[in-house]
Amino acid sequence: MLDAGMRFDMLVTAYRMLEMTGCQLHQLIARIDFMLARNTLLIVAGRLSGDDERYVDGSRLRVMYQPFRGERLREEAHALATRAALSALGAVSRG
Repeated sequence: MLDAGMRFDMLVTAYRMLEMTGCQLHQLIARIDFMLARNTLLIVAGRLSGDDERYVDGSRLRVMYQPFRGERLREEAHALATRAALSALGAVSRG
């Protein structure tokens, strides 16, 4: 969808997926859309691999470990939406 030109304000993704990890998806997105990569939340059930743990530590990727309360997810989504809105305002004021 990103390759086709669609843009999103934020992404919430699982760490474990069938074809790749959430960290691999984040790396792909970072090459296409820096702001979306910055506004990504990774949901982790269990443990990260050592490589992915290092990747998360060195990136701006936000992580939530399961189990978590719904209120925590709402707070994270609100923080990402606020960051996206502020970024959009900055782009409008600069453009």
